[in-house]
Amino acid sequence: MSNENQISLGSIIGLKKEFEEQYILLHKHTFPGVLNRISLSNITDYSIFLHSGILFSHMVYNGTNYDSDMAAIGTDISTREWWKLTDTMQQPLEYRKDNEWWAGINLWFSFQSLIPTTTTIIRHAYTLPVFPGLEETVPNDHFGDIDFWGSTYGLKNLRIFKGANDVYIYLETLKDSDHSFLLEIIARVLKTDKAPIEMTEVFHTENSISISG
Repeated sequence: MSNENQISLGSIIGLKKEFEEQYILLHKHTFPGVLNRISLSNITDYSIFLHSGILFSHMVYNGTNYDSDMAAIGTDISTREWWKLTDTMQQPLEYRKDNEWWAGINLWFSFQSLIPTTTTIIRHAYTLPVFPGLEETVPNDHFGDIDFWGSTYGLKNLRIFKGANDVYIYLETLKDSDHSFLLEIIARVLKTDKAPIEMTEVFHTENSISISG
């Protein structure tokens, strides 16, 4: 990472089927105070994706005191009012930690290209079942020459998160390329013959449709 304080975080939570439409619509009209607090707490590139009743969030934290910044979100009046709306729509997962609402998931692999960003970044997220016995982290050489794949597919960032039952793949590309072969390579590394399933992005902080509740 270009910023030594920058960290990437992933988390998941269930979304009750009957609230799916309402939840997405609500996030298209997020409270301005909520978005402002997210920014003040040094969170950027916050995306949330949905597939089959599971929300996957990916965010980048650029601050120097994570615990303090997260605590500030929890005490923010606008955010607490926002949570009153969103909490009833969500279904926390059984294996989350005692102090979690969204279950944190481990960053299994991370790659960031040094290619200068001169165009709009396109975001993608995929999910597939985790292979039994999959290690908690993976050496970079598992993917071979990842820089080659990065330049071939205009890949800016690749982050793979390992949950209890599923793997979540976050991709940023600099062009709308067909990266299906790259996904095949990732599936082989993950020791599965199942194809990654694309998730739908429903909000992102750079748009007016941002932030997780």
